[in-house]
Order: sequence, then C-alpha cells, then structure tokens
Amino acid sequence: MKKKVSMVFLSFVLMLHTFLAVGLPSVYSAGKDITENILTDLKVTITDSKNSVTVSVYDNPQGVDLNLSWEQNATVKLEYNWELPNDHDYTAGDTFSFELPDTFKLVNDLNFSLNSGEVSVGTFHVNHLTNRAVMTFNEFIESHEDVKGTLWFETMFNKEKFIEETTQEIVFKINENDYFKLKVRLQPDKVESIEKSGQATNEDGEPQSFNAKKIKWTVDVNSVLSAVYGATVTDVIPSGLELISDSVKVNHLNVNLNGEKTVGDEVDPGSYNVNLDGNNLLIGLGDISEAYRIEYWTRITDASEETSLTFINNAELSGTNITPVSDLDTVTITRGTHLEKRFVRYDRATQTMYWEIKYNYDERNIPDPEIRDLFTNIHSLVDGSLKIYPIKWDADGKDQKGTALVAGEDYQIENISEQEKNGFTLKFINDHKPVTGAYKIEYATGANQLITKPGTVTNEASTGGITKPGVGEYRPFVIEKKL
Repeated sequence: MKKKVSMVFLSFVLMLHTFLAVGLPSVYSAGKDITENILTDLKVTITDSKNSVTVSVYDNPQGVDLNLSWEQNATVKLEYNWELPNDHDYTAGDTFSFELPDTFKLVNDLNFSLNSGEVSVGTFHVNHLTNRAVMTFNEFIESHEDVKGTLWFETMFNKEKFIEETTQEIVFKINENDYFKLKVRLQPDKVESIEKSGQATNEDGEPQSFNAKKIKWTVDVNSVLSAVYGATVTDVIPSGLELISDSVKVNHLNVNLNGEKTVGDEVDPGSYNVNLDGNNLLIGLGDISEAYRIEYWTRITDASEETSLTFINNAELSGTNITPVSDLDTVTITRGTHLEKRFVRYDRATQTMYWEIKYNYDERNIPDPEIRDLFTNIHSLVDGSLKIYPIKWDADGKDQKGTALVAGEDYQIENISEQEKNGFTLKFINDHKPVTGAYKIEYATGANQLITKPGTVTNEASTGGITKPGVGEYRPFVIEKKL
C-alpha cells in the first residue's frame, strides 16, 4: 500500500478544453506504456438542432444502433472515465494511449491537464492528424491511491468517411481490441422527406408530352434517412387519370452524403401494402429508416376535346412519430384535335372544291370508327378523289403524311344523300380492331350544275358525337371578251 500524503495545494485547472495546440510545461523522463485498459466507461453524446442522445459503454456493452438521422454539423462529446488500480507500479512518465475512430475529426491538437479530483496527475494530448490520444502521468500516482478521473472533449463527424455510405459503424478500440461500437447515420444534403415527379410518355413508356398516353409517377420517400414508424404514402390520383393495375413498384434508394441518388434492388412486394381507396393510392411501408423510390403508372383517360391538359399530383408521407409532409408535381400534355374540318381551296376552272378532315389527331383508341360527311347538295363527291394518309409527327410537332391507305382494303366509302345534302360514310377495315393512329383525309367535291353566281357550300364532318363544320365559297367561271 502506497503511503498516503496530504495534498499541499489544489489545482485550478479542471479539464481545459480547447482546439488550440496549447502545450503544458511538465516534462518527464521516458516512461513505459500502460498496456492494461484503465478506461472504465465511455459516454458519447451527439447533439444537433433536433436531437441530443447520450449512450455509454457501461449501459450498452454490446454496442448501440442510434436509429436517428443526424445533421452533418452535429457535435459529439466524448467523456472517458478512467482509473488506476491501487496496486499498480506505474511511475512518472508512464503513458496510456488509445485511438479515436477516424469517423471523428479534430480541427487542432488537444492539450489539457489530466486531473484526479482537483489535483493534476498528468497531461492529456490528442494529435488531430492521427487521432491518437495519450495520457501521461506525473509523480503524483507514485504515492497516492484511488487515482481516477474523467476527461472529456468535443469533436465532430469526419464527413469524408460518410460520403458514399451515410451509415457508419464507429468502432472504439483499446490496444487494437474493440471496446465499443456505435452505429450512426448522417443526413444527406439537398434532399427532402418526400419528392414527387411525373413524366408524360407514349404507350411504350418513352417520354412524350404531345398525345401522351400514360404518365409515370415517381415518389422518393425518406431521403433524409429519418426513422419513421408506420410510414404510409398517400398519393392522390387526379381526375382524368386511371391507375394501371399492378404498376406500383418500390425500390431501395441509395442516397450518399451529397444527396446523389442511385436506385437499389427492388423491395419484396410482400413487405409493403398497396391499396386504392377511390382516387387515393395508399402504400404502407411499415417502420423505416432508409430511403425508397416508389414508381407507378397512370393511363390518361380524359375524353374531353381539350388540347392542353394539366394534371396536378400530390403525395404525402405520414407516420406515427412525424408530422405529415407532402410534395406535388404538375404534368402538362398537349394533344391534337379529335376531329377538324377545313376548306382548302376552290378551282374556278373546274368548279371543284377541295376539303380536308383531320381525324383522331389526339390518337385515341377507337373501336369500329365511322366518319360521316355531308355537304350542300349542289356538290357531289368527285370519284376517286378521296385519299387517307396515316400521320406521324416530326421533331417540331408538325404532321407528316405517310403512304396513302388502299381503298377497299383499308377502308370503304358509301355515298349518301339526306335532307338536301350529299355526302359519304367512311369506315376503316381493320378486322374490328381499334383505330389508334391519326389520319388526314383529303377529297374533292364538284358542282352538279353550271355555276352562274357566287355562293357557299356548307360541309360538316361528324364522328362519335362530335360535329365540325367547314364552309367554302365558290364563284362562276366567266370568260370576258373585250371589243
């Protein structure tokens, strides 16, 4: 038993914490390394603007998984309890060393007094470049028992270690042996709790805003990597859209510290629930702490004649431990007219009028289509003049005629007369398959008698309850003779 002596003075330096490299003047002869573990406990306190949590080795010897998403600038307080055994043979200059995990970062070296009670029993130093901590004892320990104390300091997370993997297991080691494990997750930059986007597409799923057939909706959920209990996404499907059955898919979403996202593996459909309640699409994810990407498709069912349609879609993330958050996106599509009639020109010499019908320029799916065209009975359809061209669009959205359809093979015409009007019906021959493309119909009408004075021909085309008029003016062909 070492001889106990009374203290002559009290030290006024208690745990000097600074990020400045301030050295202490004590100098000892080279001592030996203390190889036994003299640390009795470690408390780690993480604090950011929303949370503050303390965990200790004593209470959690198997390690801790903090199921929280911490802000990147969170402060970390490390509080070590230490104690020398009373029967030790350590002397002045002996040292005990340990490494701080490289997931922590110090701005400068740390230097302060190592105290037992109010008495300095040595120095404490941390090299900010290597994260190596060294406790160096003085002669006080040679003649006193119950030498123990607490040292603490604050540090921060080394964000470079979290760039690719925002969740890191921090391992505290003593003499190369694992002492304590702490799993920590940092919140990525430039992300939100929920982000909604939509993309208009054609039938094959390729991006296309003109005459779009479908909309692909994407919802990124919990990119902030928070713990959400009972997470549910509620997505309101706008009027004029219809959910495509079995199109809902959920994938893991990898988010790095800079907010960059990559889609991971598909989530087992058995681990989440999908329900449609009216226009509300409900996706139950359960308890989550990672990010997900939800994708689903809707078909455009709006049957109006509007050539510009806007769909506003709102998605909300809710949970038992969070305030619901939402985001929305707007998708606008344009489309051609379903039926349009136009007078093109009049040939006075032949007393012929030329007409044009734009049919299904909105590219609807039409079973057994039929077009009726009636015009003032002073004119009749010119035999062989009717041509039907399938339409495609160039990069500027202008219609381009394809190869003309063949009469009798692709379509048939029947001349009709009713209510002092002449005209025709046009039916597509398609084995009763729906017509889905756009067509331009061109034809001519000729006068049934000699035109002796100006007038007009009224021409109406109709299909599916829609009627569009066209009016053409004609004049007599006059030969003037000058004497």
